[in-house]
Amino acid sequence: MSVPSIWAGGMIIHVVQQSAFARRNTLMKLVDANDYAQMMTVDNIVEGFIARDAKLQRLGERMGKTEFDACRTLAELERSLETRGPHESPVFFYALPQNVHIATSALRKMPAGERYPGFFDKVAAGVHEVDACVGHFVSYLKRAHLSDDSVIILTSDHGDSLGEEGRWGHAFYLYPECDACAAHRAPAVVAEDARDDGCRRCRVFHRHCAHALRAARLHSARPGVAFRSAAVRRSRR
Repeated sequence: MSVPSIWAGGMIIHVVQQSAFARRNTLMKLVDANDYAQMMTVDNIVEGFIARDAKLQRLGERMGKTEFDACRTLAELERSLETRGPHESPVFFYALPQNVHIATSALRKMPAGERYPGFFDKVAAGVHEVDACVGHFVSYLKRAHLSDDSVIILTSDHGDSLGEEGRWGHAFYLYPECDACAAHRAPAVVAEDARDDGCRRCRVFHRHCAHALRAARLHSARPGVAFRSAAVRRSRR
């Protein structure tokens, strides 16, 4: 639905201004309560509902919003994690890369020989690029022995209509292709919550993101549990 939905843990319509959002900012309350160090890309949306204190390290600080790139941001995150000691507080990472945003994708030059039959090729190429970079980052977590202590959630704020049944549009429709849920596997407590909501195939929605991190914090992340979305918890044993 929208970026604030991820933070509030509820359904908030795209580009609707949020007044007094701090009271509903479930994710930030969780981050503060558990004393996470924060590493984030900060755009004009997130700027309005995060704390500006010593716990926040801004990533991609010299970039404009449309320049936020998953690969560069994850590389910067990796370098930052390398500098941390074994007993420092866990890290909460958030980014809103623009690799697959339609405004960025429309300008993308397709790599030679790369084709995605049945898909909007420029967006599909962006997904392919992000998938590879996330894979490299997960490999780093394994090499650094951080994987078992990390929770990774990949999601979008919303989807796009990219020609499905003749529909084209950005964010403002409630057709299935604009559904933002993208969970692959989730901790049992989160998956059960999704089933209680009547979700097909045990899908996880925005409101489950904060719940997933809370569950992981209380019960510890278990090996083999994976997510698709945009936050990482990290602590060294």
